[in-house]
Amino acid sequence: MPVHASFLTSAVQCCAVYRFHVSDLSSAHVYLRLPQGQAMSDISPETLDDCIQLVKANSITGNKTNNIDVVYTPWSNLKKTASMEVGQVR
Repeated sequence: MPVHASFLTSAVQCCAVYRFHVSDLSSAHVYLRLPQGQAMSDISPETLDDCIQLVKANSITGNKTNNIDVVYTPWSNLKKTASMEVGQVR
């Protein structure tokens, strides 16, 4: 199920949202919304591992590779313009 920008925009206004993806490979994106008042440092190691495993498992190449880099960033750091391809952000 795709995540719509309007959902993310409203989510960002209330709490921290982080985006996870496999670096330099095609992969699914996982968005983790934290409860209001929590920060990245409050994410449990188990939840962090779940996010990492989800993006790895949903990457055709990454799923077959032993060592990958997973990048995460606050949603507010992402830039999306109308001229960008589907799935592309900066």
